[in-house]
Amino acid sequence: MSEQRAGEANFESELERLKEVVGKLETGELPLEESVSLFREGMGLAKSCRKRLAEARHEIETLSKEDVADMAGPDPKPLGDDEPEQQSLLGREMKE
Repeated sequence: MSEQRAGEANFESELERLKEVVGKLETGELPLEESVSLFREGMGLAKSCRKRLAEARHEIETLSKEDVADMAGPDPKPLGDDEPEQQSLLGREMKE
């Protein structure tokens, strides 16, 4: 299993555990000490999940920017003043 797949599995297992913790806390039937312990665990899980999501978002944004830059190709050569295409455009703009 690749390192990335292991990270995804950890995220998924942490998220599942977080759902379990929230479900138990929502019942309101737990003793105070157990509730506080579960709350502490849930906060740690939520922080870990947020961190993993932020890292994944950053990686996706970085890869997307690289792909867009690759697809765009090199910047086109700017037209010089002596090239006919630019002269005709400049002449039209001046007349309008």
